[in-house]
Amino acid sequence: MTPSPRRSFSRSPEGGSFLVLAIWTLTVFAILGAGIARVTAVQLKVAQRYEQRVLSQVLAEAAVQYAQVERTYDETSYETLVELQMVRAQELGHGAFQYAMVDEERKININRLPQPVIARLPGLSLDGAVALTNSPLRPFHLSEELLLLEEINEEMWTGFKDLITIYGSGTVNA
Repeated sequence: MTPSPRRSFSRSPEGGSFLVLAIWTLTVFAILGAGIARVTAVQLKVAQRYEQRVLSQVLAEAAVQYAQVERTYDETSYETLVELQMVRAQELGHGAFQYAMVDEERKININRLPQPVIARLPGLSLDGAVALTNSPLRPFHLSEELLLLEEINEEMWTGFKDLITIYGSGTVNA
């Protein structure tokens, strides 16, 4: 029997090149993987926000329908403010909502009242009442639009915002 030749395990330049190439390949794949993970995380957040927005819209519509059904089947001839403003809560599927009712007809309609009445709102000056009644934004579609007027600041608006509305006939307790 002839002895088998001995193998030499000496270092060759080709082996070092292979190791460097393998490390660079792993580095490139690690960077690529981190980039993909980051893009995926951003897309996941966008999808979650979109889902929440859609769910919020559906829950808001459900709250309105619950309130309408409650008013339709209410057999009493009147409600006290405490009964109307009572917070009601409901869970639906993966979401929940709370709602309370507000009697907008019993507030002051800023689109229909004259200057002297508007000027008597708490915190509002005569200049503010004149600016409100002469505003090109009138009729207002949101009560918050009053903050767009230079003569009305947020402190003034906070003082009377619970007393005003853009809905109703304009007469209080009629």
